[in-house]
Amino acid sequence: MGKNTNQTRAKITANKKLYPGHYLLKIESGVLGKRSVPGQFVNVLVAEEGSDPFLRIPLGVHKIEKRGISLFYKVVGSATTILAEKKPGETIDILGPLGNGFDLKKTPRGSKRLNVLVAGGHGVAPLFALAETLLDKKEEVLVLIGASSRKGITLSAELKKIGCRVKTATDDGSAGKKGYVTGLVKECLDKKKRQEDLAVYACGPRPMLEKIAGIVHSKGLRAQVSVDPYMACGIGVCRGCAVMTTRGYKLACKDGPVFYSDEIVWEEGGGGSS
Repeated sequence: MGKNTNQTRAKITANKKLYPGHYLLKIESGVLGKRSVPGQFVNVLVAEEGSDPFLRIPLGVHKIEKRGISLFYKVVGSATTILAEKKPGETIDILGPLGNGFDLKKTPRGSKRLNVLVAGGHGVAPLFALAETLLDKKEEVLVLIGASSRKGITLSAELKKIGCRVKTATDDGSAGKKGYVTGLVKECLDKKKRQEDLAVYACGPRPMLEKIAGIVHSKGLRAQVSVDPYMACGIGVCRGCAVMTTRGYKLACKDGPVFYSDEIVWEEGGGGSS
C-alpha cells in the first residue's frame, strides 16, 4: 500500500490488560487526537508490511484526547495476540481516523435529553468516547451493557467513574438483569413519556441492532447504530463490508460504520455479525 494521507506511524504509550483477554492500547498522535470523532475507527497494521498477518485490523476509537487516542480491544486471533505483545515506546502503523462517526450536530450543550447508549458485548468499546463527549456537553448518559455472562461485561466501572449511569443484562443472569439487553432498552423507552427527550445509540452484533431498530421504530424514533462487518481495507476499495440500505448498498468503512436504524434494510443481511 502506498502512503495514504490518513496513514501515520504513532508511538505506543501504554498497552495494558484491563480485563481477561481485553487490553487498552494508548497511542500518541496529535493528528489522531485532533481528527478523530466518536464512532470512527482505525485500521492497525500489527506486523511489518509483507509479514503475516498481512491485513490490518479495524478497531473502534475508544477514547479521544489532545495527544492521541486509545483503543480497547479483545484478543480473538493471531493479529490481536501480536498486538497484545506490543510494548510502550514501540511504534505502530495506523490508517485513520476512518469512516463516519455519530451525528452529534443536534445535541446542543446543556440539553435535557437522555442519551441511551446500548452495547452488546465488546460493542461497548467505541461507545466510551461517545459517552465522554455527551457528558462534556452536560447531557445525561445511560449505558446499557449486555453479554452472555458476567465475564462479558466490561468497562461498567470506568463508565460509572466518568459520570454515566450503567445497567447490565446477561443471558444467564450472572450480572444485572437476566435476559437480553434489548429488554432494558424497551423498559427505558416505555418509561419515557416524551420521546423527543430521548436519543438512542447502539453498537453490537446484528441481531441486537435489528431488535433495537424495531423497538425504537415502534416508538416513532430512530437510533444511531454502529455496524461491524470486517472492514479489511478501511477506505472503500475492497468493497467487502457492503450494507444494504434503503438507498442501495453502502460501505460500512466509508459511509458508516454509523448509520441511522431506519436506513438499514435489516432482512437483507449485512451490517454486522450475528
